[in-house]
Amino acid sequence: MKYDGYLVLLLTLGFLSYIRWIDLYILPIFIVIGLFIIIKKIDVVYLIPLPIYIHMSSPALNGNVKTTIIYVTIITILGVVDLIRNRKLTMKGRLFWPLVFLSVASIITCINGPDLFISFAGFFQIVSILCFYLYFLNTLDKNTDNLQHISKILMYASVLVTFEMVYYMMQSDLTIIEIIRSRSIDLGWENINVVIFVNLMAIPLIAYLITISKFKLYYMLVAIITVVGILLTLSRSSILSVGVYALVLVPVIIIYDKDRMKLLIQVLLLVAVLVIGVYYLEQSAIISDYILTLFERDLLHYDDRLELLVEAWNQLKLHPIFGSGGIYSSRYYLSEFGSLNYHNTIAQVSTLGLVGIGGFIWLFVAKFKMIFQAKHLFKWYLFILIIVTAFINGMVQPMYFYVVYLMYLFLILAAYEKDKEEII
Repeated sequence: MKYDGYLVLLLTLGFLSYIRWIDLYILPIFIVIGLFIIIKKIDVVYLIPLPIYIHMSSPALNGNVKTTIIYVTIITILGVVDLIRNRKLTMKGRLFWPLVFLSVASIITCINGPDLFISFAGFFQIVSILCFYLYFLNTLDKNTDNLQHISKILMYASVLVTFEMVYYMMQSDLTIIEIIRSRSIDLGWENINVVIFVNLMAIPLIAYLITISKFKLYYMLVAIITVVGILLTLSRSSILSVGVYALVLVPVIIIYDKDRMKLLIQVLLLVAVLVIGVYYLEQSAIISDYILTLFERDLLHYDDRLELLVEAWNQLKLHPIFGSGGIYSSRYYLSEFGSLNYHNTIAQVSTLGLVGIGGFIWLFVAKFKMIFQAKHLFKWYLFILIIVTAFINGMVQPMYFYVVYLMYLFLILAAYEKDKEEII
């Protein structure tokens, strides 16, 4: 509860900043909190959520290069100071060499790249993820609470995202359904497809918390808030991901929950709350209008995505071994299509050629080998998270190749590995 209270405090500060009540003071406030954590040598799980929540509370970061540089510089300095003062670099981890291999592949591919800067951007992304992974692996304390702490960081972050979406709609001159239909939600700090990544990743983590907790109703209600944020985006891939989560996570929770009677009682209470909520929302026809709006979209339309996949295949045929210039090179080849990426995980990694695809397979084999070697309940939720986000959602979205997603993912992987890994 102490950690929950801390995250709720950060969530509240972030939301107040987003609605511009304390936006001028949010960075100094978070810096003071960070310095206090470093000076007092408090567990790093109290430091990690600071950059995540401040990012979500600062609309000025998107497109403002000066503000972004200041933000990144300050956060980096805090991390380095904490690392020097309080931590030791003693582990390289099981995913170190696959990430190094992909970093090298992203350098070699520049020989076929259309632009050196684009190739460097792809290299920088992979190296930054390697640095994040090593930082998390070496700074997380070896204790049994890491997985719960990380799950709660992303859970409350997803709540912040949903609250910001609701606030945006309440402040708009358009009706709620008009905003949803036009997909015009704009939180300022990222585009709508990236904003919702944390919600998509939080769902299996909340399912894990439901499974291990006695008071499950609280996490069930938070899960509803998280799902509402996803539904508001009207994203086909995200809604599909929610459907897949429901199909696989519900049976997993039932199988592994040790007190099924308590689970059943709290599920019934949740249903009662949902029925009341749906009743009041439907007084304004919000539910029925949303369903009509959802089915007005051509949910099975894929022609626009198919064009992108054809272009990815053409580039792979032209540069089969070392790729076409790195994971950001797609924006060059897709300029006439009006897209920045291939909207598919496999197609995006093909920009590194067969060498890069081989490294990608190596990375995933290492992940799954590490996950299933442990006799830990969390492994099922982590496996489901990776499959749904990287491949189900990744069929039509390049979710796996955004720094935000990868930072969250390798934070979770490092926490999982740290709880059972020996020092190398």
